[in-house]
Amino acid sequence: MLRGVVGTFLDSLTERELDGPLLALLAARGFTDVHFLHGAFEFGKDVIAKRTDERGNVRQYSIQSKAGDIGQGDWRSIRPQLEECEYNTRAHPNFDDSLPRVAVLVTTGRLKGAAPVDAQEFRQACERRGLAGFEVWDRSNLLDWLCLDPLLGLTEIGVQDELSALLGAIARQKVTEPSLERHTRQWLIGDDDQRRLARASMETSLICIQLLAARRLDLAALTALHLYRAAWSPPTAELVESPVSGTALRLFASYATELLNQAAPLLSSARDLADAIMDVGFIITYPATCCRLAEVFALLALVGEPAVSARAAAAVSVLASDHPGTARPPSDQFAASLVPLIVVLAHHDRPTAVQFMRNVTTWLLDRHDPEKDGLGLGGLDEAEQTQFERLVAGATTLTGLELRRSSYLAAVVLDALWVVGAQDLYEALQANMSALRIIPSGSAADERHARWKRGGSNVFLQPRIEYAGWSDRASEASVEPASTPLDAVVLGAVCRNRHYSDAMAAMIRMAGTA
Repeated sequence: MLRGVVGTFLDSLTERELDGPLLALLAARGFTDVHFLHGAFEFGKDVIAKRTDERGNVRQYSIQSKAGDIGQGDWRSIRPQLEECEYNTRAHPNFDDSLPRVAVLVTTGRLKGAAPVDAQEFRQACERRGLAGFEVWDRSNLLDWLCLDPLLGLTEIGVQDELSALLGAIARQKVTEPSLERHTRQWLIGDDDQRRLARASMETSLICIQLLAARRLDLAALTALHLYRAAWSPPTAELVESPVSGTALRLFASYATELLNQAAPLLSSARDLADAIMDVGFIITYPATCCRLAEVFALLALVGEPAVSARAAAAVSVLASDHPGTARPPSDQFAASLVPLIVVLAHHDRPTAVQFMRNVTTWLLDRHDPEKDGLGLGGLDEAEQTQFERLVAGATTLTGLELRRSSYLAAVVLDALWVVGAQDLYEALQANMSALRIIPSGSAADERHARWKRGGSNVFLQPRIEYAGWSDRASEASVEPASTPLDAVVLGAVCRNRHYSDAMAAMIRMAGTA
């Protein structure tokens, strides 16, 4: 079964989606000093890496990756890049031109037509020039390695069963964001980082391909951040960032950019976006879509390349100003969406950020006001059906739900008002929350041990968070998370039940240069 799943997966990969599996393969096959170079100045190389051969000699590898079958015409366009791999040594400071060099072509398909013969000629030409070698890793090689190598973490029956169950749920349109988070916690378990991250990289690719087939680009983008969580470590002076971290952010940016491209034509009009997602559950799907789009675009604005970042920030501003659903998070699960959104808004346009938070504040209070038939907002662990019922059933006698006073959204809103300096709104919200008996709640964790998990060991519920008044809060000592401000904002989108106001404030100051 695994071989069939992986075969289908390889057939559907794009070049950039191959980065994660390729990284896992290189680690499993003994490569070290791995660096991804894909970009305008790669000099024919997607990846450089080193490996010691059976005689104990270290070789410098230059690896070019391609998706799909390669015919003679494709081969002729690739060959100059492979030749450049051999003579150009300026791709990266870690490229050691004193070592024997090997060029590798990785393809998810096969060489076809006259391409295999020409590739053989190229290999012999390399030998005649005294170069170390040329190798082709095609679909059959990749399939064998991915399915049979235990270091990649997919060969165990239990792992295959859990992954197959998740992929099946995605195919049936039954997957939820909480179920993805629970599954990816397994990527944090184990002392063997190479094996753990190899499994995480492989599963990320398999899950994302299935999510794309299910037209869930938003969840594919967030799944890439789950891979980023798996590779995360608390920053230290000695720490060298894992290559998996860069791969995860590139994958997120790729999916988020595609989502931005698809959504952009609908953002000019609130009605256009609403019409595109109209269904029987519109009262929850519309605000959920607005919040999720704003969250993904805000994160893209923080981690994307400058041109894409600017487009994403502009989309966030439009969603906050012109799309009412963005200011109506339908449950606590979408409270986390506000964190990167406020960072981007406040950095570029504080008045828009304050007005947006005013709208969110009104929504929060209305949903907890018995005179407006409010039943509160759904919790992080409540079923989607219950969340929907809280939004629509308050004016009927068909519900047995009681008003839910606990609110993680309330905690996020109070902290957002604090970091944007909206004192009047902060104090008014506190007074109204007291009158309506809304209780800010959330979770706490030492991220060095919790590693941004939503629950489990080292994550502690905070059923009541006490917020000081404005003047008293200004004198409180700040508590910094064990991470950079950017990581705190990005990984908050994965755990979704805690955030750090200090990190938000720091990112507002540096958002344009993050």
